[in-house]
Amino acid sequence: MPRLVVDHVVPANPPTGTPAFAPARTLASGVYVAGTVGMRIGSRYLIGISEGRLNVLGPMDEDPTTVAFEAPIEAIDATGTNDRLIISLPARGRGGSVLAFIALAGSTPAAVAEEITRSSVQVAS
Repeated sequence: MPRLVVDHVVPANPPTGTPAFAPARTLASGVYVAGTVGMRIGSRYLIGISEGRLNVLGPMDEDPTTVAFEAPIEAIDATGTNDRLIISLPARGRGGSVLAFIALAGSTPAAVAEEITRSSVQVAS
């Protein structure tokens, strides 16, 4: 009986975005549940900071190095309440962006929001 040997897997829907990136500091991963950004609801994303920018990478099950969202850290507002992390980029002209995450791993929503806020203040000053 012949055997099937697979030496590589090509995703059915290759990720779009900027590939091959890793944040300098990973804050947590979380499941994206709502927002105005074209990310896949129900997928887990990595949340990190690198060179004064907030980076959201993923989906982690497809390509955890693809940049799904990026913005200057000093322009970001973040709030952690109960089990939810809300990240927003206020409107500057056309419209803003909002991302909501649940089921954070690696930290709590409040701690991630606090770290984003602290980093924002450090960059702004």
